[in-house]
Amino acid sequence: MLRGILLLLLLGELGAAQTLDGTVRSLAKKIAAHLAPGEIAHVAAMRNLSPLGNAEATRARMIFERALRQPNARRARPVDVAFTISHNTAGLLLVAEIERGDDHQVEMIAFKPPTGAAPSPHAALEKRLLWEQDGVMLDVAITGDSMLVLEPTAVVVYARRPAGWERTESSPLDGAVAVRDPRGQLEVSGDSFTAFLPGLVCHGVHCELGSKDIRLTAARNTLQLEGWPPVFSFAQVDERGRPFYLTAELDGRAHMYDAARRPAGTIDSWGDDFAAIANGCGAGPVILASSAHGRDAADSVAAFNLVDRKPVQMGDPADFEGPVTALWAAHGGALVIARNLATGHYAAYTLTLNCGR
Repeated sequence: MLRGILLLLLLGELGAAQTLDGTVRSLAKKIAAHLAPGEIAHVAAMRNLSPLGNAEATRARMIFERALRQPNARRARPVDVAFTISHNTAGLLLVAEIERGDDHQVEMIAFKPPTGAAPSPHAALEKRLLWEQDGVMLDVAITGDSMLVLEPTAVVVYARRPAGWERTESSPLDGAVAVRDPRGQLEVSGDSFTAFLPGLVCHGVHCELGSKDIRLTAARNTLQLEGWPPVFSFAQVDERGRPFYLTAELDGRAHMYDAARRPAGTIDSWGDDFAAIANGCGAGPVILASSAHGRDAADSVAAFNLVDRKPVQMGDPADFEGPVTALWAAHGGALVIARNLATGHYAAYTLTLNCGR
């Protein structure tokens, strides 16, 4: 049982007026009101004592943590907060407890799912390792018995042998320079390739200034699109036959825009990397999105169905042993590159949706 000298139990209205995501943000707002100047909340523990699945509970924690973030908080004094998801006969109970030695302050909000809410579509994300190496890897493409690995300044070619992949050649990219947090993407057609790098498009080893509709910004790790601000990720999906846009912007949120490019909401639980994939398991547009963890933490990628412009997680996420550094849509799913925090190695994986699970 939660203990505390000061116990504040503020129960929100039960009903469908607020989503679970909105309820979590409301709880974070109440906790933030207890912080003194110079303090920042640190979610030190989480417990899920409810019927809510692990994937949904993890997402709730990420939303809670992001809602508590403060700009320019490097010198702030951390205050531990415990986040608990419990339940009673009426619905879920979201509880947060601030701990300062013997002083405990608690906030609680109740949430009742909307009556008749449609169940979340479910699918399993299947992860398969393609390639692992010591150096930085931006993208991987396999065609027949050849594998191309895009590095910050070169494309390395491997041939399939009985014992595994064997390196056959390395082609330096003319004019390509290494940048901090590099990004890049490969397009392969027959025996030729095109590499997209910050500020450059390389047709084979010959590079020129980038002119693709969606291009990597010179000397940065953002994407540049005509008529849009710099973004980390961009996706276009269909909404009742009309385009609908998703952008991961520099404020750390995913933004939604309607067909007229008018703001249509934000998503706090996603990270900077996402991609729209074609395999929707009969449930409409599907987005694979990284978690909102930082660049120095273990990461995950989950599949989301967009229902009335709200992300609904479709199953448990695929976990990685470090941050996701690239997430590109690929045939039947996506290609993910992650950096292993323990070894420093980069590993490329395919992610596909299994709709039968």
